[in-house]
Order: sequence, then structure tokens, then C-alpha cells
Amino acid sequence: MNAKTLAKRNIFSGKVFTVTEHDINFGEKAPYTFEVISFNVYTGVNAIPLIDNKIILINYFQPAIGTNTWRLPGGGVEWGKNPEEQISIELQEEIGFKPNKITLIAKCHMETSYVCNAPAHIYLAENLEPSRLKGDEPFGIRLASFKIDKLLEMIYDGEITDTRTAFAILFYHQFLNKTSQ
Repeated sequence: MNAKTLAKRNIFSGKVFTVTEHDINFGEKAPYTFEVISFNVYTGVNAIPLIDNKIILINYFQPAIGTNTWRLPGGGVEWGKNPEEQISIELQEEIGFKPNKITLIAKCHMETSYVCNAPAHIYLAENLEPSRLKGDEPFGIRLASFKIDKLLEMIYDGEITDTRTAFAILFYHQFLNKTSQ
């Protein structure tokens, strides 16, 4: 099936994202219009910060869902910046640790039909040492560290609902966690 984009229209531009309408012809029916969200950053970065076989998560208010939630530390990477350097900065700002070893373990996209251009780079952050940088968050961040079994239970019970966090934890558990084997 060949799809062809017939037109794109900018309908909103903000500080964080842009919304465009895409008229797409799929061949057999009339064109369909998608609203696509594009973030005004190159990519998102998240890390699984690992200390003593525990993963550190952060918890703070998420405006889109109106409540606090557990998630991996991370942030956006501006165009032209290095994702590995940015995740090191985010870890120092959000959890007060600098990684001495960073390994890219996965790239993923959020809802690919509607949220397009910002793939998440997910890193494993190891050999952490205390190092604090002042963050840019307008809110307080709570930290906690969890063993992998507790994190799996939190995903199953709906305590962890952030998609990237759940994906990264499940990926780590399935493919990288050698301590439970």
C-alpha cells in the first residue's frame, strides 16, 4: 500500500511542540487528514540509572494526566546537541548522580501515527557517582530506588503508566538484567 502526503498545514506552534495537519492519500478512499504533533527538540532521552542492582525513578506532577507518576529521569535534546551529554546533565539535575558509563540500549517512538519526530534514546547509566547540577524544573522531584521485581509489579499494578519508563524497564528485564538469571 503506497501512501502519499498531499498537503501539510501548520495549525499550532508553541514553545514545546507544533501541530500540523497532513492530508494523506492511501489510494482507494478519499484522503484522510491526520493531526501530527512534532516536538521542538531533536529527541528525548531517558536513562535507567542503576545502583546496587536497583533502578532509580523520579516522581513529580505530570500536567497532561493531572497527577504525580513514576518515571525514568530524562529530558529533551535540542537540535545539534549530543544525546549522551544531555542524559548525563539530566541525571545530575534530577537524581544528583553523574554516570561514568552510558550505554544506548534502545530507541523508540511514541504513538507513531500522531506523535512523529522525536525518538526516545534510552540509556543504561552505570558506575554512578554523586554530582548535582541545578535543574530547570519548576517543581520538586521525589526519588526512590527499586529492585526489578518491584518495578515489574508496579507496571502490572498500574503504578507506572509512563510508556517509555515501562518499555525501558521491561526491555532491561528481558534482555539486559543478568543478575536475575
